[in-house]
Amino acid sequence: MIRVRPILLAGILSALVTGMATSQISPTQPMQAAFDAYGRSDWSALGSLVHPDALTAFRTAQLGSAVGFSLAQNDPQMRGRNIGISPADFVSEDAIKKAEGIRVGKFPGKPTIGELARLSPNEFFVRWCQAAVQDNERGPWLAMQRVGRQIIGEIIENDTLAHVMYRVQIESIYLAGKLEVMSLKKADGRWLMLLNDDVVWNFPLVGPK
Repeated sequence: MIRVRPILLAGILSALVTGMATSQISPTQPMQAAFDAYGRSDWSALGSLVHPDALTAFRTAQLGSAVGFSLAQNDPQMRGRNIGISPADFVSEDAIKKAEGIRVGKFPGKPTIGELARLSPNEFFVRWCQAAVQDNERGPWLAMQRVGRQIIGEIIENDTLAHVMYRVQIESIYLAGKLEVMSLKKADGRWLMLLNDDVVWNFPLVGPK
């Protein structure tokens, strides 16, 4: 009995170490989960795999564009003009208040600017994906959603930053398929995407007419 105890203890320690190792999730796993969610239009699942910093930046870019261009389109003096805006200038409380009653037809249900502004970054991302990809047959996003993506490998830069390399499987001048890189950053122990221009192309949904 005395001889068995060290063996049992070693076995328990080995099992614990193995369990700790297998519980560690590499950046490749959430990246593949994101591709799967993107392909089946599961926007809530996709949003849960995006880093909070990226969601906030995405909301600033898209909501700011919606506010800025909506204000311009509703101003008789600005209609028909070619204009450019800085989205970050139109996410302030004052800018949103000026446009809060304007309805945005690009989004399902035609919500007002005020309603969109009250959404969290994650909720806004989900609504935007539904509007841009799922319900927009003439937009550029739907075609990119349907192509295949093959993960090649990953680079761990440090404890909180990693990069996953993958190929977009479409015919192009790149014989092996276009190489893309998605950076991921850790938050609460999870690898989460910082987004790139392939997965949910950050092109203004509401822009100049």
